[in-house]
Amino acid sequence: MRKKSEIRKKLEKEVQHFDSAKELVMLTYLAGFISALRWVLELKYFEE
Repeated sequence: MRKKSEIRKKLEKEVQHFDSAKELVMLTYLAGFISALRWVLELKYFEE
């Protein structure tokens, strides 16, 4: 019984770690998308 709860705690920790990693990846993609968008807009303004 004790071993089962220890495994569950470990799994919960792993899931929390996975969630935070997922958020970090999302933020990285978002930051990359925003900087690319800004670069495209600057390019358009320089052409005019």
